[in-house]
Amino acid sequence: MAEKRMFAKTIVESDMFCGLTIKAQNLYFHLGMVADDDGFMNNALTTCKSLGFPKSVLQELIDKRYLLDCGDGITCIKHWRVNNTIAKDRYKPTMYQEQLSKLSVKENKSYTDHEFSVYKNDTEEQQKNN
Repeated sequence: MAEKRMFAKTIVESDMFCGLTIKAQNLYFHLGMVADDDGFMNNALTTCKSLGFPKSVLQELIDKRYLLDCGDGITCIKHWRVNNTIAKDRYKPTMYQEQLSKLSVKENKSYTDHEFSVYKNDTEEQQKNN
């Protein structure tokens, strides 16, 4: 596990990020430190609880799409590749290859989950029509 991680100012100094609760911002930084070299972790809830935060803080990051819930307790930091560049000789691929294979990387280097995007757009469309 790496000892150093990076955070892009374009992410953590944005109005949207600054609009998160202080607890959610704090949790985001802590999760950035525990994630593997592809931005995945299996202990986001444990990290949240170790900080004394309720699960709703973790849910805020998921709802605001800073984290992607990959199921089975696996979480991914959406902007991992925006935040971090890791030298090839230090890079260790994630053990969560199945979850990684379900994501794609957008042109801006952020992960995207097509299933979620389609579902979200369909739900928003239904709400507009009701």
